[in-house]
Amino acid sequence: MKKLAIAIGWLASLVLVAAFASSSAMKNQMVGVGVELDKTQAMLAFNHMARYREIESDLTKGCYSEALEKAKISKDQELSLLASLFKEHPDTSFSQYVSDRDPALVEQLKTFKTAYGNSWKEPQCSK
Repeated sequence: MKKLAIAIGWLASLVLVAAFASSSAMKNQMVGVGVELDKTQAMLAFNHMARYREIESDLTKGCYSEALEKAKISKDQELSLLASLFKEHPDTSFSQYVSDRDPALVEQLKTFKTAYGNSWKEPQCSK
């Protein structure tokens, strides 16, 4: 009976150690994912801010057609990214998010074709 109690105690402690190690590893992974997600969001925010500055500068200088074309290019790039994400993951919370805010966009994303292809020439403000 004593050997059985020792074996059960040993197994219970093994299970507890495994559970603790697993929980600790998951927490560490989630912290790492959070840091990488924050970095990615910061880079995206920086790139968008730089683009908005460029368009704002064109508008301030009176280069309206150049600013409009840059805005259209940026919109097309964003739609292209959204369409590829939508096609890869059609039944996710992302599709629900989009349909709640812009139901017509879901259909547009299903058949989206970029107007600019893989390369384009950015207009430059010469004023």
